[in-house]
Amino acid sequence: MIEHILTDKTEVELQALFESDPTQLTFIAEDAGKVSKDYALLICCVALCHEKDYVREGALYGLAQHVEDPDIRAMIMHVAEHDDSTVIREIATECLEDWVAYDV
Repeated sequence: MIEHILTDKTEVELQALFESDPTQLTFIAEDAGKVSKDYALLICCVALCHEKDYVREGALYGLAQHVEDPDIRAMIMHVAEHDDSTVIREIATECLEDWVAYDV
C-alpha cells in the first residue's frame, strides 16, 4: 500500500510537496525506507538538506532502515557529526548505534 502511494507521485508532485508541505515530507521521507533503498535515497537525500529539523529527522528514520549499506551509513555519520541541530545529531548517532548493536 505505502509503496503505491509514494511511488505513484510524479517528480513535479514531489517537488511541489518538498516546497509546500514540510510536515508531509517528513512522513514521506520516513516511509520511503519501506519502499526500497533506491527510493529512500531519492527522497531522503533531498529531505536531509531541508531547513526544518523535523524533515531531516524523517529522512534519518527513512535511511536508518537501510543502515547496513555503507554509503547510507556514511551519510548518517556525516549528519551525526555536522548537522546544526543537536537533536538531529543525537538521532543520527542513535541510528548508527542501533546498527552497531544489530551487527554484533
